[in-house]
Amino acid sequence: MSPSASSASVTSVPASPVPAVPSSVGKWPRTTSGEIALANLDATVRAAAAKVAHHPEDAVASRQFVELLVTRGQFRGSIADYERAAEVADAAVRTHPDSADAHLARAQALGTFHLFEASLREAQAAADAKAPARAVAEVRATDFVAEGRFDEAQALGLWNDATYLDSTELATAAVLAGERGQPAESEALFEKARAAFRDVTPFPVAWIAFQHGWLLERQGDRARAKDYFVQAHAVLPAFAHAAVHLAAMDPPDEARTVLEPLLGRTDDPEVDAAYGDALRRLGRADEAKTYIERARVRYGALMAEHPQAFADHAAAFFLGIGQDPQRAFAYASLNAANRRTEAALDLVITAALAAGKPDQACAAAASAESLAYTTPAFRALVKTTRGGCAGDASASPP
Repeated sequence: MSPSASSASVTSVPASPVPAVPSSVGKWPRTTSGEIALANLDATVRAAAAKVAHHPEDAVASRQFVELLVTRGQFRGSIADYERAAEVADAAVRTHPDSADAHLARAQALGTFHLFEASLREAQAAADAKAPARAVAEVRATDFVAEGRFDEAQALGLWNDATYLDSTELATAAVLAGERGQPAESEALFEKARAAFRDVTPFPVAWIAFQHGWLLERQGDRARAKDYFVQAHAVLPAFAHAAVHLAAMDPPDEARTVLEPLLGRTDDPEVDAAYGDALRRLGRADEAKTYIERARVRYGALMAEHPQAFADHAAAFFLGIGQDPQRAFAYASLNAANRRTEAALDLVITAALAAGKPDQACAAAASAESLAYTTPAFRALVKTTRGGCAGDASASPP
């Protein structure tokens, strides 16, 4: 899901100096202060809300409002924004059942909550209502990538000619190339994304840096991944997911400094969990318990309301500082049933082993053999796991 680069540019503001970030991430132009950009985005969201309230017959306005809410939600870590986007999209479809814009809005909202089959049905409804072919393909591509259907996403042809892509589209193509086992192509596309950027809003810069870091982290290159998380956080300190990933790689005192400004400003339990972990690493166990327990309760509520959307993060929490491997395995299994990706199966295998469920770990490892694209670290995990499976002649301990 790429950010709306123009959504935060409603007023003319001075550009801020390029933050001090590692030279390895490449040069970017100066950007608007993250604080000012978010204030502008908040103003744009309020204006869009008023427009929808005064013009409920305008399906285009509803779709734009949904896009803005999703954009703000992903940067602020605001699940309430995602929920509001879903409500607006549902209302748009009820009011305008034949509108392509209404169905596109609902497809985006459903995809945000990892309801991929429903999202794809809405994309088809949008196509039937004569939505632009590229808009429909973008929804499908987003869902396919999230599900691990990388070749199907590539086959849609959205990124065949990089000459005509903007910076966020190039970054999306870079992520897909990385997922499809093409690291050199991925790096080249990320470099093109940086070269193509022609704006002062920090949102695309932060999003592209985060995507690059996230991909490198999954590939096992934590040192370079951290450099990109540093950049994403530097240009947009309130970017919750970037702060959480950076904090996990920082010494605990630095992690606390990164996360503290976000406390109470997001309803995503990742922030509380990460802050609790930083306190735990600092030896402040009693203080850490408050934040870890808060995250535990919040994950429980989110799993009751939006299980597909939060199964992976909840599983990781309970596998780690949540200290409940049985619960972690249940959530990891739910996530893997919804999306066949390396990350999902890695989580199932790890959680199964931690929960004392070797048969389930073996089944997940066997299933992982059919993945088309995997990293060396994951292949080693699968081989080791299958080596310990009774009657499995296809693998042996390395």
